[in-house]
Amino acid sequence: MFTWKILDVFSEDGQITKVRYQVTHQSVSTEGYWNFRKSWQNCPLEEVSEHSVTHWLHLDMEDVRDQIHANLEKQVAKTEQVSLPWKVETFKVKL
Repeated sequence: MFTWKILDVFSEDGQITKVRYQVTHQSVSTEGYWNFRKSWQNCPLEEVSEHSVTHWLHLDMEDVRDQIHANLEKQVAKTEQVSLPWKVETFKVKL
């Protein structure tokens, strides 16, 4: 599952023109900026929700979105959690 968050919006003349986003998939995430190719906004800026902006972002970057998802999946597959090297290992007694 991929979680998209809108971190910032930038506007000109009341229209959102650019966003800063974060995408998280399991233990990895990435951030980026997107300049909208066209205006999807159909309501005043003060009525816009994060859900709406995320939807417009997905529509506008459809070709790029799949690449972002694929790259995050590759990172998850290569990620291995290890113990902290500075943390003392403890042992368990088996009875």
